[in-house]
Amino acid sequence: MSVQTCRIGFALAALSVLLLIGSGASAQTRPVELAASDDRLAEPPPPGSDTVRTGTLRDGDPIHRGSGTARLLKLSDGTHIVRLENLEVVRGPSLFVYLVAHEDPLFPEDVTAGFRNLGRLKSRFGDQNYPVPENTDLSAYGSVVVWCDTFKVQFAVAALE
Repeated sequence: MSVQTCRIGFALAALSVLLLIGSGASAQTRPVELAASDDRLAEPPPPGSDTVRTGTLRDGDPIHRGSGTARLLKLSDGTHIVRLENLEVVRGPSLFVYLVAHEDPLFPEDVTAGFRNLGRLKSRFGDQNYPVPENTDLSAYGSVVVWCDTFKVQFAVAALE
């Protein structure tokens, strides 16, 4: 089975779940939280920062789409941030920014096998910075993912090179 076939199958399964929940078929109803703002952010890069690794954001699957650039920056004090530039991602509930061990995750299991949560996505658009916790072994992470915690699906993925 091809990767594209797997992606389409996964996307159809995710859409089925969304339709079931939207139709009231869920035994327990909870509000869906759209946490990320629709305002375009323009956070500047920290002064004196150097790009360590970079990657281009691609769609998580045919339904969950995103674009832009992810950069791992080293600051003058030795700390690091993940910077998302020109980000555009479709609307979704509970979106987070993850550093992920897998170099190019295709499936949810690739993400959940090893990740570091950097916090809630601030906005679906623009430039934004996410501090990396100190003592994080950056060599253990190969990608940045915009992740939906509610449905356990990736919206955008950037392999860091």
